[in-house]
Amino acid sequence: MRTNIDKLIFLGIKSIDLTLIGIYYFIGGVVLSKAIKSIMSGTGHGLKVTKKKSREDILHETPIWRIVFSITGFISLNMIFGWILRSIIRNIPFVFDRVVGYHHAKTQEIGGNLLIAFSILTLQTHFKNLVILLGYKFGIVPESQVVLYDDKWSKK
Repeated sequence: MRTNIDKLIFLGIKSIDLTLIGIYYFIGGVVLSKAIKSIMSGTGHGLKVTKKKSREDILHETPIWRIVFSITGFISLNMIFGWILRSIIRNIPFVFDRVVGYHHAKTQEIGGNLLIAFSILTLQTHFKNLVILLGYKFGIVPESQVVLYDDKWSKK
């Protein structure tokens, strides 16, 4: 039978574990986003406004299959890298494991899906913009919400 002190210790240990898991996933999500951006930036999605290609050209002439193909690339890399990240984080030892009956491996939040999704949607703006462009193509999103890249923006 647990005493009140054991319950408080258990809650403290769980709080520390959840905090560490959150930090691991946030940092991992940032690194994951940077890696995916580096990989996908070389694919040239054709969404850059130039002297030869106006915003209207891109909005109306970019085929849906090209947008879907680019989104699929992002999704594939996110799923693979997310799986690797989860595998790594699950194997990081927790110093208070098995203290007052706490089991780190049984913590539901160890999956980290919420924080990975947050990092992806916050930091992978090009992925988000592709999804918005696809929504525009299907008439779900108004044109004013579609973000394309011009020469000034891409040099930053």
